[in-house]
Amino acid sequence: MRFPKPLLRLLDPTRKLARMFQPYSVDGHGPALDNIFKTCRDYHGDVQEMVQLLSFVNACAAYVLLTSSSRPKLESLADLRPGARVAGDDTKLRAAAEVLKAEAEAIDRETEEQRRVFENVSLQVEQMQARVNQRRTTESEQNLSDACVVLKRVSSAYVAARHNAFIKYSARRICEKSGPDDHGERDAALTVKGTKGVDAWLNLVVSLYAMQCKGQEGGVGAGRQGDDETFKPVHVKEALAAFGKWLRELKRDADKVVGLELLTTKRMTDASKMTAADGTQPVVVVARDVLLKALGLVFGGIAARCHKTAEETAQKKARAADAKK
Repeated sequence: MRFPKPLLRLLDPTRKLARMFQPYSVDGHGPALDNIFKTCRDYHGDVQEMVQLLSFVNACAAYVLLTSSSRPKLESLADLRPGARVAGDDTKLRAAAEVLKAEAEAIDRETEEQRRVFENVSLQVEQMQARVNQRRTTESEQNLSDACVVLKRVSSAYVAARHNAFIKYSARRICEKSGPDDHGERDAALTVKGTKGVDAWLNLVVSLYAMQCKGQEGGVGAGRQGDDETFKPVHVKEALAAFGKWLRELKRDADKVVGLELLTTKRMTDASKMTAADGTQPVVVVARDVLLKALGLVFGGIAARCHKTAEETAQKKARAADAKK
């Protein structure tokens, strides 16, 4: 699977991520993300953390770039993760969603003129097509062909205008690994290696969305030993404790944190999901059973293949063991 290059340029315009993850590139110098999304079959370590961060940045970009007529309902940041479960009070997540709504509205206002032109030409093409269907003549077909050329031009202009407005009002800059205090209001990054409790963060102007990866995929299918597929309540408690420590260390910015997104490539029991509600901040639980939907088509597809491979490998081993009995 190749990551779409236009989206790659949106997510990594300065190629900082490519430099940060050079070990994953073929020659150490090429665009590392191309290779990660082409060859990755499991989530672990930096790859898992980067997939979590980029898939969320991607979801934010998709929401604001969609036109007002096609944009899905957004009441909470958790809505950017379809199927995810929110543990705790989601008031802060709802307030943070207003930032994305405001950015989307700004893009709509900036491109209003191009939208009107595009819709007017689209209507003209539809009317011409209806006339051609009723009475086909050489003249009517030529007029329709000319109108389609114009439609293609104004459509491209509309797309370009929305892209430029996105860069101006809503594009999020991917920074070097660090803490949120070192960057601006629309920046995002992985935390420095060894940071406990948070693996990635994203600034939403006046608030901060934190992310943590737990329960990495195990077993032969993921190239490692172990076959425990359950993320247990004790693991949740450990994650929340580490998150709480990070909040205390953050000090002056702690009040800006709207919640923690807890991603695990293992299955979570109902008990473990209930445990996530014990924290002082809302927790957006993205577990294995919703990864395909929550991470989107590109990222979720990688997760799906990883899980399928692991499960098929386990089944083959079980059949081989039975055959030896």
